[in-house]
Amino acid sequence: MGNTPYEYARDVSGLDFAATAEHSAIGLDEHWRQTQEWCRAHYAPGRFVTLLGFEVNLGWHHNAYLWQDNAEIPPSLKDGGSRLPLKEMLDFLHRYKAITQIHHTGWGFDMRLRYPDACRLIEVYSMHGLSELRDVDNSLSFENQRHRPNSRVGPFYCRDAWALGQRFYTHSSSDNHFGQPGVRYNGVTAVLTGDLTREGILRALSTGRCYGTTGERMLLDFDVNGRPMGSELAASPGQTLTFRVAAHGTGELAEVKVFGCEFIEGDSTVPVGKSRFSKVDQAAVEKARDSWTTAFESKDLSGADFEGKWTAPYDGKRRVYYVRVRQKEPIVLPAPLEGHPIVQKRTVTAWSSPVWIMPKD
Repeated sequence: MGNTPYEYARDVSGLDFAATAEHSAIGLDEHWRQTQEWCRAHYAPGRFVTLLGFEVNLGWHHNAYLWQDNAEIPPSLKDGGSRLPLKEMLDFLHRYKAITQIHHTGWGFDMRLRYPDACRLIEVYSMHGLSELRDVDNSLSFENQRHRPNSRVGPFYCRDAWALGQRFYTHSSSDNHFGQPGVRYNGVTAVLTGDLTREGILRALSTGRCYGTTGERMLLDFDVNGRPMGSELAASPGQTLTFRVAAHGTGELAEVKVFGCEFIEGDSTVPVGKSRFSKVDQAAVEKARDSWTTAFESKDLSGADFEGKWTAPYDGKRRVYYVRVRQKEPIVLPAPLEGHPIVQKRTVTAWSSPVWIMPKD
C-alpha cells in the first residue's frame, strides 16, 4: 500500500473510484503534475477508476472533475491560489470536458443564482455537515460537527435548489483534505453503471445516476414510471405515476421517505453568477422553498432491506421528488482527545438524486 490518496481510496476505503479535488497549494505546478501522474498510474479500467479534479472558490466552493488526466491547471491557480475569476473558470470548462459540483452549500451559497452549465452536482453531505436542508438539531448538521461554521439561514440548501428549478444531482464528499477519501463517516458518492471506466463513472455523474451517503456503502435505487433517478419526464394531468424505491442498508433500516414539492423555473438566460429570479419573484421563491411534503414513508421496517412501490395520479404541476433513507444505528465517533467533551453520533443516511416531472405540452 502506497501513500497516495488514490491508494488509500482503493486499498483502505475499498472504493471503486475516487477523485482528487484539492485546492490552494494543488495549483502549484509540481503538485498538479504529481497528481496527474498518480491519476494515470492508478487508473485500472474494470477494477479501479481515478478522476482528476481540483477545487476553487468562485464566491461559492466549486469542484471540477475532468474526463482527461492531462489538463492544464487554470493560470490563476498556478501560484497556489484558490480563488479563480469566474470568466477564467468558464473558459476552462469550455476548453476541457468537465463536470462540476457545488459543495457545503449551507455555508451560504445562493441557490437562486445561475451556475455554470457544467455544474451537474450538489453536495448533500460531507465531513463539514448536512446541506440537504437547514436542520440544526440533526446529528449531521454543521452545528453538530466538530470544527465548522453554523448552518446559515437562507436559500442555501439542496431542497432550495430543487424547489427553484435547479437540475442538480446528489453527491456526497469526504472533503477531508488529508488524503483519506472514503472514510466511512465523511460521505461517499455511489453511481449506477455497468461500466467501471472513467467514461462510465463520469457519464453516470453527468446524468444523475448517482446518490450520496454519509459514508456507509448503502444501496439505493429510485425510479418513476421506470425512469431512473436523475431523469426528467413528461406526464399528462391525471396520468398514473408509479414510484419505486429499493434500499439495502449496512444495518437495520429505520425509515424510508420520499419528499416532493412543486418547483418553479427561473430565467436560464441570465449571466452565470446572477440571480435567476427578479425582485418581484421573491414571494414565489419563498412559496416554492416551503412547499416540500412527504409523498411516501415507511417506518415499519425490519432488517436492512426495503423494496416498495406505489402509484399516484399526476396533478399536472412541475414536481420534483427525492428519497432519503436512514438506518437505526448511528456511526459513533469517540472524543478526538482525552478529556474532550464531544462524542458524536451521526445518523447513517442516504439520499437519491431527484426525478423531475413536467406537464406535457
